Amino acid sequence: MMADNLGYGDLGVYGGGETRGMPTPRIDQLASDGLQFTQFLVEPGCTPTRAATMPGRYSIRSGLSLALVRGTPNTLADEEYTMAEMFKDMGYDTATSASGTSAWTRRVSRTTRASTATWGS
Repeated sequence: MMADNLGYGDLGVYGGGETRGMPTPRIDQLASDGLQFTQFLVEPGCTPTRAATMPGRYSIRSGLSLALVRGTPNTLADEEYTMAEMFKDMGYDTATSASGTSAWTRRVSRTTRASTATWGS
């Protein structure tokens, strides 16, 4: 599960939640039942975050370390082997759920084709 624009201190497990006026009991329960990651690289926007997550490597290696600007040709290269493609090749059903600019959605059409189901704008 990945959330854009979620601050470290926004969740109850890390000192936020109820204190910040937004309780997160289910996410806090997930954290107490599983792993808690406390050291990580933060990308400057949704484009680099998704460009890093989809192939599972740093966004700078894909040339997408900055925010996507509408009308530019920046996109994930065809050679990038995405996690959706990897899981599909291993026999798993995959899904894509995203909100965001239609430009980003069009640019990841190769990945959404690797998905069994797709939701979002």
